[in-house]
Amino acid sequence: MLIDRIYRHKPGWYRDFLEVLEATGYEHLVKEIDPDFVSGMETLGEENRQFSHKELLRVFEPAFVMNLIPSHLLPFCPFLRESQHAILRAERTSSPQKAVMELFEKLQAVDEVKEPGWFQSFLDALESAEFFTLANLLQDTLTHSPETDENCKHIINVFTPLLYENIIPRDVLPNLFAKGVINQSDKEEIMAEETNHGSQTAAQMLIDRIYRHKPGWYRDFLEVLEATGYEHLVKEIDPDFVSGVKETLDADGANGSGGNNGRKTEKTASICL
Repeated sequence: MLIDRIYRHKPGWYRDFLEVLEATGYEHLVKEIDPDFVSGMETLGEENRQFSHKELLRVFEPAFVMNLIPSHLLPFCPFLRESQHAILRAERTSSPQKAVMELFEKLQAVDEVKEPGWFQSFLDALESAEFFTLANLLQDTLTHSPETDENCKHIINVFTPLLYENIIPRDVLPNLFAKGVINQSDKEEIMAEETNHGSQTAAQMLIDRIYRHKPGWYRDFLEVLEATGYEHLVKEIDPDFVSGVKETLDADGANGSGGNNGRKTEKTASICL
C-alpha cells in the first residue's frame, strides 16, 4: 500500500522517497534502486525543501510566464521588496512575460536562511492576488486538466477577432468580476483602457485576462456572454454550449440585455468542458 501511495500527492516524490530511505537506514536499498543517487544531505532538513521548491518553480516557469501579471502579485510579496523595482520596470518597459522571467530569477536567488518560509509566502501571495490556478498548480491540487485548459485557450484565440470587434467590455465586466474570472485590478485596468483607447483595445486586454485566475473560466466566460446579450458570439465559439444559468444571471440584474423568456435550458456537454 505504501508504494501505491508515494507518487500520488507531491512533485519531487522520487527524490524525497529515496532520501527518506537513506536517512532511515535503508542506504543499501537506495543503492539498488538508483546507484547514481546522491542526496547531498544526512538528515531531512531545510536545504532539501529549498531545492525541491526551486526545482518545482523551474518546471512550471512556462505556465507562469503565460499567466502571471507580476504587478498584481508583488504587493503581497514582502520578501521580494528589494527586487520589486526591477521587476516592475521590466513589466512597464518590456512585457509581463519578461517581468515574470525577472521574478523567477529573483526567486531562484532567495536565501532561505534569511527568508524562512519564502515558498509558502509565495503561495499565499498567489492566492491573495487571485492567481488560484497557478497556486493550485504548485500545490499539486489542480482539479482540471491542463490539456483541457489549453484547448479552451486555443478555441478563444481562434475567435479573438470576432470578440474584439463585437464585445463592449463594460457590458461583461460586472459579471466576470462577480464570478471571479477577473479580479479588481483587471476590472479597473480594462475600464481605463476602454475609456482611454476604446472598446477594441479594452477587449484585447479582457481576453488576455480571462484565463489567468480561475479553473473553469471558459464556462463562466461563455455564460457571461450569453447572459449579457452576446448569445450570437457564444453560438459562433461553441455551438454545443448550453449554460442553463442565463435566466439566473438576468434575474440578478447583472447587465443582461436579453432575457431567456423564463425558459430553463438543460446543461449539455461542451467541446471544452
